[in-house]
Amino acid sequence: MSSFHRSSARLVPLARASVQQPLHPHAITSLRIQPSKRSFHLGAVGDAVVFTADAISAIHNAGLPWYLSIPLVAVGVNFSFRLPVQYYTRRVVMRRRELTPLVSAWSSRHAASVPRGQGASGEKQGERLWRLRVAGLTEKSRKRIYKTWGVQRWKTLAPFLSMAPFVIVSEALRRLCGAPMGFISHSLGLASADKVSATLPEASRLFDAGLTQGGCLWFADLTAMDPFYALPLASSALLARTSWGRLSRDQLRALLSLDGSKTLSTPMARIQTGIGRALLLIPVAPMLFADLPSAIFLYWTTTFALNEVNEAILERIVTKRDPKLSMVKRTPPALPYLRG
Repeated sequence: MSSFHRSSARLVPLARASVQQPLHPHAITSLRIQPSKRSFHLGAVGDAVVFTADAISAIHNAGLPWYLSIPLVAVGVNFSFRLPVQYYTRRVVMRRRELTPLVSAWSSRHAASVPRGQGASGEKQGERLWRLRVAGLTEKSRKRIYKTWGVQRWKTLAPFLSMAPFVIVSEALRRLCGAPMGFISHSLGLASADKVSATLPEASRLFDAGLTQGGCLWFADLTAMDPFYALPLASSALLARTSWGRLSRDQLRALLSLDGSKTLSTPMARIQTGIGRALLLIPVAPMLFADLPSAIFLYWTTTFALNEVNEAILERIVTKRDPKLSMVKRTPPALPYLRG
């Protein structure tokens, strides 16, 4: 009998451990809410698309033809979203440029404090390691200075926020033209938004037959693709002028060069170079979507053409100012006893 009690005493903890603990009510609530988060976001995007489509139709119903209503929408989006964001980014870049002498001063200080390497691998390898250490310390000082003055690197990514109204207006025009779901719609999940959102009407209700005769010149039918590919080519040319035209020859040579041994770069500089090389391919994007309706390319062409207008406005508003701190090149003394 005693042996039975001993064996049962050993099995009781195992039996208790196998009993599952009841879930906390908060955990049950989170499990129930989790699947509905994606549907909420998709429903919000779908509602924004429907609202934008109704707004575009209202502008047309006011008496303007479609080939003027669509560029007017591009002008409104430009001066409501894109220009303020570009103004903020330009101010950040200008203030960061004023801090260049301070960053250079810290770079000189790090160069003087870090001892030069004297390893057995040779003078070139030691010099390379010394430059890497100085570049790493300079990058840390640059991050600290930018954070203190509120001009962090991530703030220059603000222009990507203007992609949201650009995509929403493009999707609204696609629905007005009655075109099938494209790459943008599927990538955003809008292809299944009708199933998960009860407030999103069917795409057939948004189709406007007036777009079939709302164009002009060679693109009379705005619901069809451009038969001469003139609008896609114009969009690509305007994008190329905006992205490639602002780069100097040295910058283009650095982005297109595959030999990285000549220039010593930090990890952050290599990341920026990779992003710059990826951005060089953006002007090709309109040609990849050349089968979209002409109404979308009319909006894209107007939007890209307004980049030059924004640049001219920003040149007048945000003037280039010289840094308050002047960069003075330190000259070593000629006499040895004056070096201390």
